Amino acid sequence: MSALELRGLTKRYPGADRDALRNVSLRVEAGEIVGLVGGSGAGKSTLLRLIAGLETPTSGAILIGGRVVYDGTRSVPPERRGVGLVFQDYALFPHLTVEANVGFGLHRLPRHRRRERVREVLELVGLADLAGRYPHQLSGGQQQRAALARALAPEPAVLLLDEPFSNLDALLKPALRDELGRILRRAGTTTLVVVHDQEDVVSLADRVAILRDGGLWQVGAPREVFAAPRDDYVARLFGTTNFVRAVVENGMLRTPLGPVATPPAALGRDVVTLSIRPYDVLIGQADEPGVPATVRRVAFRAGFDEVELVTASPEHGSATVTAHVPPGLTLAPGDVVRIRIRPGAVQVVGLPGPDDPAAPTG
Repeated sequence: MSALELRGLTKRYPGADRDALRNVSLRVEAGEIVGLVGGSGAGKSTLLRLIAGLETPTSGAILIGGRVVYDGTRSVPPERRGVGLVFQDYALFPHLTVEANVGFGLHRLPRHRRRERVREVLELVGLADLAGRYPHQLSGGQQQRAALARALAPEPAVLLLDEPFSNLDALLKPALRDELGRILRRAGTTTLVVVHDQEDVVSLADRVAILRDGGLWQVGAPREVFAAPRDDYVARLFGTTNFVRAVVENGMLRTPLGPVATPPAALGRDVVTLSIRPYDVLIGQADEPGVPATVRRVAFRAGFDEVELVTASPEHGSATVTAHVPPGLTLAPGDVVRIRIRPGAVQVVGLPGPDDPAAPTG
C-alpha cells in the first residue's frame, strides 16, 4: 500500500481555457522523498494544494495511506487528511515563540504529551535551545527548521514542502538542504517537495516527478532522468546544455563537434537531436585532435570560465556551443581551439522538427 496515491487527478479553474493539472497519476511509497520539478505554470503548487485539501480537484482521486480523501463523492477536510504543509514563506505565527508555534497543532493532546512532542521535534531539527525565541529572532535557516518542526509535530502521513529553499542565502542553502534531507529521513516522513534548482532535487529526492503544462511528463530517480531526459524540456530543467543535430552514419553520429559512438536511443534513426552538457565539451590546443572552433565569448563563473564557441567545417557542419573551462586554461575571444565530446556524454532528446531545439534560427 502506497503512502500517497494520485489517480487521474485533474484541475481546471473556473473560466480557464485549459487544465492547471491534467490526468496526473502517481504513487509515493512510505518514507520516500519525491521532488516535483517543472517550469512556471506547470502545476506543481496546484498539485500540493489539491493533496492538502486547499483546492478541490475537477476529477480524479487522492488516497493517503490507502484511505480515500477525495474521489468526487467525498472530500475529507484538510485538518483530517494527515497532511503537513510548509509554505514558501514558512507562515510562522510572529506573536508565538518557536515552542508555541510547534505545539499549535497539538491542542488535542494532553498537556504533558504536547510538551514532550514539541521537545522531540525541536531536538530533531536542532532548535531545542531556541524554543523560547520568536520568529523575528531567528535566521532564515532557523525559521525553515521551525516551520518544518511545526509540520512534523502532528506526525503527518504525508509532508508537502513548497519551494523550501527559495528564501535562503545561496551560501547557506547546500548545508541546509542536506540537513533537511537528514531530518526527513530520520523522521521517515513521506514527502513531496517542490524545487526549482536541479542541485536541490538531485541532492534531496529519491525520485523526481517532472510536470509540464499540467501533465506528468517523466518520473524516475534523479540520476536516471538526468542521464536519459525524455526531451529537451527535461534536459533544460537539469541545467545548462547544448542542443546539436546529429546524422546517424555507419554506426556513428556525425555532429558539428565531431563523430561519436551511436547510443542505443539513436539506433534505427537517420537524424537526431543531442543534448551535450558544457562540461562534456572538451577543449584542446589548435594542434590537438578535435574539430576547430573559434572562441566568441568568455565569462567568468565561480570556479570555471564559461566559453561560447563557434564551429564551422565542411565535414562536420556548424554550431554554437557553450563549454565550461577549468582554471588554468586562459582563452580570449578570437582564439582558435580544438573541441571534442567526452566519450559517452551525449543524450538523445528528440527528432528534428518544427520545435527542434537544435534547429538554426534566423
